[in-house]
Amino acid sequence: MNVFKSQAERRIEAFTWGALLVWVGASLIVDLHRGVPSLVAGLILLTSAVIQRVMGWEAGIILWAGGLALSISGLNDLRAGHHHLSALAIILILIGGSIVLRAISGPGPRARRRKQILEAVQQQRDDSDRGPYRDI
Repeated sequence: MNVFKSQAERRIEAFTWGALLVWVGASLIVDLHRGVPSLVAGLILLTSAVIQRVMGWEAGIILWAGGLALSISGLNDLRAGHHHLSALAIILILIGGSIVLRAISGPGPRARRRKQILEAVQQQRDDSDRGPYRDI
């Protein structure tokens, strides 16, 4: 369990993955138009990513890249275009772009929160905490 995530953030993530699994299961049972299953799955992931960002949490790369790739692939399948976009190519471009953006912009909100918590814990320690049994 990640101690740096709030209970609300964990619930949103659990809801997202649960909704995605329910949707995938339903789309395997029901005969839907080509492109609809991937479009809805992508929208589930993107909606979760947007909600997490609005709440000030860090949305994972899987949500953004997977959501965009599935949505674009679904839209492409729905329009029955002559030029099919490769989902793998989309994912690689999105992941590479996010790595470049992270390198430029610095750490995200979760990394900053983790650093604040660790600094607060270090400030609470006093000289008696420096012994060999300080973690017991």
